Amino acid sequence: MLEHNKSERKTSRSVFTALTVVFVTILTSTPVFLPGAVNDLIRKDTGFSVGAIGVTITLYWLGSLMGAYISRQINSHHSIDKIIGIAVLVTAFSLFLTFVYPEIGLWVGAAFGGAVYGYSQPFTNMLIIRRCPEKIQGFAFGLKQAAIPAATLFCSLSVPFLAVPIGWRNLFGLVAVLTLFYGIILLMNSKDDEHGNAKKKNATKLRLNRHLMLLAIAGGLGAAIGNSLGGFLITSLTHGGITLVKASMVAAVASITNILVRVFAGLAIDRFRGLEKILLLSMFIVGSLGTAALTMPSHTLQVVGAILAYGGGWGWAGLLHYVTGAAYPGREGQATAISQMGVSLGAAVGPLIFGFVFTTLGSNVAWLLMSIAGILACISVVESYRVNAKETPIQEKFS
Repeated sequence: MLEHNKSERKTSRSVFTALTVVFVTILTSTPVFLPGAVNDLIRKDTGFSVGAIGVTITLYWLGSLMGAYISRQINSHHSIDKIIGIAVLVTAFSLFLTFVYPEIGLWVGAAFGGAVYGYSQPFTNMLIIRRCPEKIQGFAFGLKQAAIPAATLFCSLSVPFLAVPIGWRNLFGLVAVLTLFYGIILLMNSKDDEHGNAKKKNATKLRLNRHLMLLAIAGGLGAAIGNSLGGFLITSLTHGGITLVKASMVAAVASITNILVRVFAGLAIDRFRGLEKILLLSMFIVGSLGTAALTMPSHTLQVVGAILAYGGGWGWAGLLHYVTGAAYPGREGQATAISQMGVSLGAAVGPLIFGFVFTTLGSNVAWLLMSIAGILACISVVESYRVNAKETPIQEKFS
């Protein structure tokens, strides 16, 4: 009976941890997805150009790059719970700044929000690895990363139901208040028992090596593909002759596919140890085929390509961070900080390059470039497996 109760408490704690990480990921990503969702309303009120909105998105991801770098360099004196709670509070401040003074808040809020997101991501990864049993860690990582496309859906749905009726600035204010309350709840329920254990395990700084660099490169290339899809898929489809309504429906189906792929990929690696190597490589291959299909004149092939590109070319994130963290037991936060830096850099630079190529050379060349990026990501993943055993301490389950 005692063992049964103990097992139930452990399971409940694991579920609570996974849900906390999901909510934190959604909230800390709203400073980038909310402006993107309501950009038409923002431009109408403020006179911002499409390019200016694009710059705010770039500022978010550059801030995320800096935040991930700082998280790797600094050994915090706070527990993981407190760090995450403070991150949510700063996100609330970023959103509230946009509500009060959008001409400044959209820029500063994006940079602050991105820095908080990048800084908190390695700690949410650590939370999963240290509080969730090994048998469900893959699922927890998949669920966490599924929060990203879920956030885009939430922000998109908030436009007709909230932004239009109450105004986009009031929407930012409402989300800021909800984020503030959740941050306070997290701080009130934070525990200090993480600190000593975390400090001891992270006492030795993890040095950047070829294995980590290759995984970061793969993440950067994948993020370039994924964020280009998020920013330009609908425009590309309409440019190819598909109506706006149909293009929006395709994007919605592709987003749902992305969510399902991330979750089921996590479940698959929990059930079949060693599958993560094949699965990660397969995702980048499928993503490359999907973006290549977007260059075809057939509308059917474009629709299929969009779904494949979203599922594979943007479904790899949870798996990549899981693979990175699993290879460095005890130093998961430092390891995933490096992979997050690669992801943030790709997310910032990729859409800028894609937009420039799209404008100057056309959508087909832009998507072909993303297919090449996917192939390079495949090469990086394969090479990371080759050098893995030689250069890094590998956990048995990853061998």
